[in-house]
Amino acid sequence: PDNCCVEPFRLESGHQPGAFRLVGELDVATVKTAQSGLVRELGKTATLTLDATGLTFMDGQGLSLLIHLGEEAKKQGGTIRLVGCSHQVRRLLDVAVPQGIPGVEVMEE
Repeated sequence: PDNCCVEPFRLESGHQPGAFRLVGELDVATVKTAQSGLVRELGKTATLTLDATGLTFMDGQGLSLLIHLGEEAKKQGGTIRLVGCSHQVRRLLDVAVPQGIPGVEVMEE
C-alpha cells in the first residue's frame, strides 16, 4: 500500500483508563480499527472519554460507531463523552441526530 506517509486514523490512549484521542479521519475505511479498540475498552470501564480535537473528518460509519458505543455504554450504566468536536463533526451530529445520541454526551470545551 502507498499510504506509507499518511495515517488516515489513529486511536491514541489517553492518560487514564477509558480516555482516548481520535486522530485523523473516522470513516468507512478506518471505523473497524476504532471499533475493536473502543468496544474492548468499554467492556472494562463502561465510560469512555473521546478527545475529538484531532478528528478531522467523520462519516456515517463513524456516526454508527458512536451510536453503537452509546448503546453499549448505557447497558453498562456508563457514558461516552465526546470532547472537542470539530465544526464538521459537530455539524454531522446536529444534522444526523439533532436529538442527540443516547449514551453519548457531546461536551463543550
